[in-house]
Formats: sequence, C-alpha cells, structure tokens
Amino acid sequence: MLVALFPLVVAVVAPPVTPPAPVGPVGIGCTTAPAGAPVPADLHRDSTSWTTISDDGCQLAVVDQAPTSTNVHLAISWDGGTTSARYDLPSVSVTLAPDRAVALASHAIGFIHVNNPTVVWSAPPQLSASQFEAIATDGATTLVQTEQWLGATNDDGATWRDVPKPPGDARVVSATKATWLEYLGDPGMGEFETRDHAYELRGAAWVEVSVAKPSTKSWRYAEEGEEFWGCGGTSGLVATKGKKRRVLRSGLNSSVDSYRFVTTPRGTYAKINGTLYGLAAGAMRVLDGSAAMEGDMPIGVDAFGAPLFELPGGIARWTKAGGYRVILSL
Repeated sequence: MLVALFPLVVAVVAPPVTPPAPVGPVGIGCTTAPAGAPVPADLHRDSTSWTTISDDGCQLAVVDQAPTSTNVHLAISWDGGTTSARYDLPSVSVTLAPDRAVALASHAIGFIHVNNPTVVWSAPPQLSASQFEAIATDGATTLVQTEQWLGATNDDGATWRDVPKPPGDARVVSATKATWLEYLGDPGMGEFETRDHAYELRGAAWVEVSVAKPSTKSWRYAEEGEEFWGCGGTSGLVATKGKKRRVLRSGLNSSVDSYRFVTTPRGTYAKINGTLYGLAAGAMRVLDGSAAMEGDMPIGVDAFGAPLFELPGGIARWTKAGGYRVILSL
C-alpha cells in the first residue's frame, strides 16, 4: 500500500477557521439539472473572482475577493449547482472531489467536507519553503506538489509523507497520476511540436504509461494556430474524424476578436464576439446570437452537457429552454 512506503512527516496544524454553516443539507452527485436563477442586471464587476469545475462537471466552486479585502468568499456545489455551501477564508484556490474540497491558502492547506462547516487546516513545513505547483485529490488521498517537494496525506493533513516527484515538468492530476505536455522546439517563435507524457505512481516510483489515443470513430474538435507574426496571430476551430478534417472557423485574431472554445466528452462550445455556438457532428451552429452576456466566456461543460460561464462571483449555465441562468453565486 502507498501508506507504508514513505516516511511520515508530522504537519504543523494551523488554527481552524470556522465558516458559516451551510443553509440546509448540501447534496452530493448530479441527478437533476439545476433550475438556476435569472442573471442579475447589476453584476458587480469590481471584484476579483475565479472558478473551478471538476472534470465531470458535477462539482463547482467560485471564489470572490473584493479589492480591499485579503479574505475571500467561497461557494461550492457538489451536485451541479442545485445546492451549495459558503465559506469565508483566507485567499485560496480550490481543488474539488465528489464529497470534499481542498483549499490552498498562504502556506496552509484546508480540508472541507460536505455538510461540515469546519475547515481543517494543515501547514506542512515544506510548503512554506517551496513554490506551489499543484494539488490533486481523490478524496481518500491528497497530494500537494511544490518545486522541491511532493507530499501526501490520508488524514486531512494530520500527517504527511514524502512522495517521489514525477519526471520532468509533470504535474500531479490525481492521487496516483501525473501528466506533462512537453514542448519540442521554440514556443516563443511559434515553431514547436508537443509530446504528451503520462505517469502512474506504482509503489515508490513513477512509471511512464502510454497516452490514450483519441478515437477515430467520433468527431474531435480543437483550436489550431494558423498565422503567427511575433506579437500575435490567428487561429481556427477544426473538426477531425479519422482522416476527415473540416475547418469550422478561421482567422480568429485574439487582438481583435473576443472568443473562447471549450470541449469535453459531454459537449463542445465556442463563444465568438458574443455569439454562442455548439459544435457537434463535425459542424458548428449558432445556439444564441442575442449577444446576451457578451463578455462572459464559456469555462466548461456541466454534468448534463450544458455550457458553463464565469460571472463576477458566480457561474451560469445556458440551455435553449432557459437561456442563461445563474446556478452558483456568492
């Protein structure tokens, strides 16, 4: 077992921070799409907010910090936005798991459990001496990666054990996996290729494993660079299936056009100059051309296949029936 292979390092535990208790029970798992609420007309855009979405689109978090505050407001939903819990914490970033979350503050790690209003803080001494790089958790095990250290805990930071760092510039993405996108060439000149690496933690060592090849039986979508002139360039959206290749949109200039593209196994969407598009079956079609929420870009796809958008202090989803609806806010 992983637990027995590495020496234990006793962590210095910081005083716990007790946030306000959630209102009512918070749900776990995505079984029903959230109804959401209308997007308010007076969104406060003078705060600094950022969002986190789990790989399956079911766990959502938004962090909001006012310009004059060192603390942040944090809202987390573990059921796709139907219910949520709110916390007031030191400035944090958040990593999500199906029934918990891990928050990184200055030189401390906070462990949050569903329907438990208390955040358990842990301050491993190695964290303060290194630059933070990544956190990964599967619930039972949490890995914290810095430039010089990789540590693991199974008890909400009461104890930590040293784990060998993965090769190269790999970053942990789960309790047992790490990935690395290696650049071959000169990215600064726009002349380079990339190589994907994947590693698994087996015993006391990271072992490189083959990267899964994309299916040739279904359409895949990607943003590809077209022209490059040193301080800018153009790109396009491309669909491929086996040997088939279709250019769905070209000439997108980041200096002129406002756009973002997101793709997941649950759906692919793009927003270009205020118009929302859906990409499916190797084609691209307009979903919403009203220019509503023109400056708010897609950030992911939820568990039900709907695109998600980052708002100041919140997350909205779009559906044909309901339009833009807020599903998580502070």
